[in-house]
This record gives sequence, C-alpha cells and structure tokens, in this order.
Amino acid sequence: MRYPTEVLGEVEIRPWLNEAEVQYLTAFARTRRWFRPQGPYVVLGPDAVETYDDLAAINRPWPGEPSLACDWVPSDNGRRMCFNGRESFCQPAEWLRYLVDTFLGPEAAARQSKEPVFERFTFDHVLNGVFALRRRDTGRLWLIEVVDNEITERELVAAAAA
Repeated sequence: MRYPTEVLGEVEIRPWLNEAEVQYLTAFARTRRWFRPQGPYVVLGPDAVETYDDLAAINRPWPGEPSLACDWVPSDNGRRMCFNGRESFCQPAEWLRYLVDTFLGPEAAARQSKEPVFERFTFDHVLNGVFALRRRDTGRLWLIEVVDNEITERELVAAAAA
C-alpha cells in the first residue's frame, strides 16, 4: 500500500553513475514493477502503453521487489539518488536496499545477468547520505540513513494512534 509521504534529502553516489545507468534506473522507476514473463529487469519508454492479459500478474511485484512502484531515481547527472516526488510512497528503505543490491553495489545481482542493458554498468557504486520522511496521514517521522551502502531506518516520531 502507498502512503502520502514527504521526503527531504538526497543520497550521494560515488563514483557517479554513467549515462547508461542513469537512463536505465530512471526508466526502471517509471515502469510499473509487475510480474512480467520477460523477467524483473524490464523497463519501458516514457510513452509506452501496456496491455494486460493476466490481472493477477499485474497486481503483484516480481519476487524480491518490495512493491509495484519504485520512487527512487538518480539525479540527471548521476551524482545523487532522489525521491521522484510522487504523492505517496511504499517501502522506501526496502526499495533503496533493492537498488543497491540489484544494480549499484559491487555484489549487485544484475552483475550476473546476461542482458545487454547491463553491459555498461560498473557495479562499483557506494551510497552515503540521509533522507528524512514524514507520513502526512499519521505524522510518523523517520530517517533512512545510508552509510557505505548499508541502509538503516531510525524512528523519530511514532505514528499517531488511529
């Protein structure tokens, strides 16, 4: 489920992402992350229109992906990871971990992929920084801290009781 969330902050990426990595990760965040038969790494162009045959498949993410939408995108110059500004967010820390573990870090899963899209990926990135997040519906306030690709969450203000 997606929640109305405000996000402040950025995470620095070293070395900076190259153009191929920026383009792919931007398209990855733009593409609904459903259980496609082509596999988990499918990305679509900005004007793509999909048709769906299997309603059950389009409403479940690929195994290992936290939800149907990734809201982290690289900055245009590849120096930072940022929130894309959507109204709501689902599992932000889990998505950040997924990106590091799948596409960015030295042990990234996509490194083993034979897909041509990853030929220009370097798989040598280290992320550092902090995001402050606040859920507008409950008032919950927390930090996502990233130190050398290790991602932790720290609660600052608990959600108000419903």
